[in-house]
Amino acid sequence: MKKNTLKNAAWYPTAVAACIAVLLYVLLTRFPGIWEGVRGFVGHFRPLIFGCIVAYIVNPLSKLFYRGLRHTKKESARAAIANALTIVAVILFLVFALLIMIPQIAESVAMFANNL
Repeated sequence: MKKNTLKNAAWYPTAVAACIAVLLYVLLTRFPGIWEGVRGFVGHFRPLIFGCIVAYIVNPLSKLFYRGLRHTKKESARAAIANALTIVAVILFLVFALLIMIPQIAESVAMFANNL
């Protein structure tokens, strides 16, 4: 005979996750010492975290270039070329973004200086 327990309910994992999230929120807001500890821990690993975020964002572009280089016979050369093209594309994107933003920032700073 099969027991119908609470753990078998479809909503049980969601309820447990919500309770854990609320508990974590309460702990972090009520105890500043814990929050400072988490900040310090994350601060030490910030470059690693940013690197993982950038790799996660850039990986689809690298895969796109890798699939586009089907005519290259060697797998290692294909991967190296795809990664190099990805780095160049990201650098070009950053340059174009800065070219768009710098004139607007300069205009805002000039307007701010005039208003002073």
